Amino acid sequence: MTWTGNRFNIEEDFYERIKKLDTKNIIKYYRDEFYIPSLLPMENEVRERNMLLGVMGRGWLIQLDVDEYVIDFKPLRDILHKKRYLTYFPFLWPVTIFGNWITMFKKIDNSYLCIPELSPFSFITNYHSYSHPRKNKRSVYIKAKIPVLHQSWARSSSEIKQKISNWGHKEDFNVVKYFDFWNSINSNNFKDVKNFHPLTPNSWTKLVLLKDSEINNFIKEIGGDEILEIQDLNLGFIIFNRISTERKKIYKKVKYKIRILLKINMFL
Repeated sequence: MTWTGNRFNIEEDFYERIKKLDTKNIIKYYRDEFYIPSLLPMENEVRERNMLLGVMGRGWLIQLDVDEYVIDFKPLRDILHKKRYLTYFPFLWPVTIFGNWITMFKKIDNSYLCIPELSPFSFITNYHSYSHPRKNKRSVYIKAKIPVLHQSWARSSSEIKQKISNWGHKEDFNVVKYFDFWNSINSNNFKDVKNFHPLTPNSWTKLVLLKDSEINNFIKEIGGDEILEIQDLNLGFIIFNRISTERKKIYKKVKYKIRILLKINMFL
């Protein structure tokens, strides 16, 4: 069952195709109940992601959705291996690493409508708990130059209907109205589309139309074609930010208590 309680089936030939690709028998399946009726779709998403974290073991924990493709995984792997010491005692220095989505919005014949702005998103952590989808409020957030192609809305109409009926954002905006808007966009009117992100409109300012052969150049142009380093992924930066965060929390608590004491004093 999906996060909204709808049932779906996975065809047996899917597992056969995976088996042919998985020549080293690396892939493991985790089966469980991921739908709780009393929870909102987004709460079910966070719950499932936490359940997955629980079975992923130790080290750097990477959760990628099936429509997210890291452009070049090897340099990312090399950097994470180099910084492996940050996965020891993660409760002391929890980290969440962000990449950049390069978003594909719609497929039209042999072309794609794409979004020329990068969208930061989190998908790597050393910590075994999320408070939000792929995020933890205790974490130090590290923004990295990791280009990730996001297929997102660039699917068939039936797939998009299935997606918006079952994803974590189902209750966050009018998904039916947005689907109608998406469905109405074509090669003639896409230039008129402005500020159209469903949650934060200004995040997506416009669309560009690209042929299949132009996608790779587009990725290199806005996302870069290699990862040289993940800035700020070092123990000193992380500890400094953890201390700053804790100091801010303490300051807020003290400020709140002082305000309460002053209000009480006014009535004495």
